[in-house]
Amino acid sequence: MQHLTRRRLLGHALASAALLPGTADAAQPITHRVQIAGMGFHPPRLHLAPGDRVIFTNADAARHSATADSGLFDSGPIGAEQSAQITCARPGIHTYFCATNPHMTGTLIIG
Repeated sequence: MQHLTRRRLLGHALASAALLPGTADAAQPITHRVQIAGMGFHPPRLHLAPGDRVIFTNADAARHSATADSGLFDSGPIGAEQSAQITCARPGIHTYFCATNPHMTGTLIIG
């Protein structure tokens, strides 16, 4: 039979706590970048975790936006060399477009 010392007992408790949700093992939000250039979103499809952020940066001379088809998010107008940030919380597949140029489309896959 194994003798449990205080050190071993503490080690077991810490190892068990690391497996609990909301502890140090929980993933931190990540910031993703989408460049708007050449009248398109690059990358056009992005995989994220709930709580991640997306920064849209406009490299075109024209104003653009990142507007969800569902109304979940809308960056508003993004001028040349400007950026806008959104936080993605709701899991699912979220398509978006540019309100100024609706042929420009992208997809955020959150899950």
